[in-house]
Amino acid sequence: MISPMPDVETHTIAETDEFMLIACDGIWNVLTSDAAISFIREQIAEAKAGDKCSKTWLSDIAGQLMEKCMAPDTSGDGTGCDNMTVLIVLLNQDMSKDFQKRKLESEEAPKPKKSKTS
Repeated sequence: MISPMPDVETHTIAETDEFMLIACDGIWNVLTSDAAISFIREQIAEAKAGDKCSKTWLSDIAGQLMEKCMAPDTSGDGTGCDNMTVLIVLLNQDMSKDFQKRKLESEEAPKPKKSKTS
């Protein structure tokens, strides 16, 4: 029988908080909290510096974290072969430039033609 025992913490969000990482044991069996946070911080910094904050950039970073945790094959002890779920939530980020850019890009996209129905 499997009995889930989640780690639950209560934290008041402060202005200095950058993001919240929610992940399942498939991640935590491979990386420490500090290692996962460091990896995500590096990826966010790279995305912002390279102006690579696309519509899916946080999903891309979550995917990179999962790939980092995946075992190259299944011949080991099972570490890196477990199910993996990652959710990254940005907190207190001034992403207004990115949202404005996306808004402009979507406005420039061709609009679908309306069809006439009888």
